[in-house]
Amino acid sequence: MRRSPAGRSSTASRGRAAAALAAVAALAAPAAARAYTVSTFVSDGCHEKITDGALRAARAADPDAAPALAISRDDRAFVDDLPFELPAGSDLAAVTLLVGVRDNDLKGRGSTDLQALALIHGDPATQDEHCLRDLDDLEPDGTSPAVARCRGFILGRVGDALDHLAPDGTPDAASRVALPVALAIRGETSVLLPGFYVHLGQALHALQDSFSHSYRTADSMEITVSLTWLHPIDDGLDEAMAGPPHSSELDRCVGLDDLRATRLAVAGEASRALIAAALGPGTRDERLAAAGTVLDTYLTVSPGCDEANAWCGAPEHA
Repeated sequence: MRRSPAGRSSTASRGRAAAALAAVAALAAPAAARAYTVSTFVSDGCHEKITDGALRAARAADPDAAPALAISRDDRAFVDDLPFELPAGSDLAAVTLLVGVRDNDLKGRGSTDLQALALIHGDPATQDEHCLRDLDDLEPDGTSPAVARCRGFILGRVGDALDHLAPDGTPDAASRVALPVALAIRGETSVLLPGFYVHLGQALHALQDSFSHSYRTADSMEITVSLTWLHPIDDGLDEAMAGPPHSSELDRCVGLDDLRATRLAVAGEASRALIAAALGPGTRDERLAAAGTVLDTYLTVSPGCDEANAWCGAPEHA
């Protein structure tokens, strides 16, 4: 059930949600590329780059926690049909993690299906998967509920991942979930993939998006304000009420200035820490608590920032 601020009816919220969806659908081409981008024919593989580096770092620190998963003959047919380039030496765990981190943006659609992707990205019910504001996340405290929902989504997906552990505590290659994907030759289909890495990839996507969908403190550790995707900006966005709009300039992962390079590096470290928390050691509850500690470190709100002080003088605002 959608929330409504005091004095606003649920009917009004639904009307604004429908208007936002219509506006996003009308802007299909630009809407299909947002946040740290996934690899497509028009965008760099930012999520894939961050995630692969984080997994390699986590494995280097504890090789036994995430043993390589062999790619079977059946899996090979799927892997060879993926519409993006895999890093060298990718095993089934790494492949599945990358497919999972792409899922938040694609939902089984091809990267050229811009109209469908626009509707996916503009769905008011899934903004938590991208650490963005809901329609009702209005100032003076619109950032806190947006971040809280993002945190809830991440921990929910980490919990789902932990339901797919083997008795020895490592990810179970045989415990699989069906995931819709769009392949290069076979098109849209469904594949069975190790559930631990599917769900962990979805959690990582939201965590990584929190770095490109927010203004942050100079060290990139705390959020000063969450951005909005749903409020149409061509009709005159009232930032004092709805917060700043999504910025494609924050989505880049190549050719970066110092601010965005720092942001990308911290996003990578946060991703490594979340992977390490999920891999353990410890019980399921202990690992989930460790994931919460990671979010305490990288997903907190720095108070006192608003439109009047230019979101604490945010350099991203320029």
